[in-house]
Amino acid sequence: MPSMQFPTQIDLVEFISHYAHDLRSPFNRIMGFSKIMLKGQDGPLTDFQREDLNTVYQNGVYAFTLVSNLVDIARLIAKEKVLSLAMTSISLVVDQALAQWKKLRPDQTVQFRVENQANTPSIQVDEAQFQQALVAIFACVLEFVQKPAQIFILVSEEPGWLVLTITSQGQLSKAPSQIDIDMYGYIGHTIVQLHGGQFRRQESGENGATICLLLPKNYSLS
Repeated sequence: MPSMQFPTQIDLVEFISHYAHDLRSPFNRIMGFSKIMLKGQDGPLTDFQREDLNTVYQNGVYAFTLVSNLVDIARLIAKEKVLSLAMTSISLVVDQALAQWKKLRPDQTVQFRVENQANTPSIQVDEAQFQQALVAIFACVLEFVQKPAQIFILVSEEPGWLVLTITSQGQLSKAPSQIDIDMYGYIGHTIVQLHGGQFRRQESGENGATICLLLPKNYSLS
């Protein structure tokens, strides 16, 4: 039987890691039942119903991804999980992140432009984790502009470092969500730090927002 002795202090990292399954389960059910209905297994749908259900499904997928990111971060911080580092092309990781973004947000009109100025564009990262960091950073800078919008990704380098500058451009958003900015920023920043990297610059202006981050070219967990 569950205890009625409530903890007065909770380690948030330990809590998220311990209750990972329970945190994800509601979104799994939302996605699962929405998908069943979209397939017509519970009967025919009108166009309006299908559109609404598709919105529910897409937002369920996005929320599930955010929670999964937080769970992964908690487990990495608690050392229950380690980064799976491998030398890879930064262009490949960026392309994977763009594909993931478009899959998660098919309803958003965003054009991406990538310019690679690095002579040695290989980097030691956990591809899956760093991909999630980039997706979160895209979402963060896009909070500052209305859709349709553009994201410009510049890859450059300095001695020992690979530099990514990610900038959103568009009409300034009238009401950016601070909680979303904080959430996306936390996910991106924490994963970059776990890779030995750092955020050099975070700023917003009249036409959008910019995040500039540095990653060591040969990072090692040892």
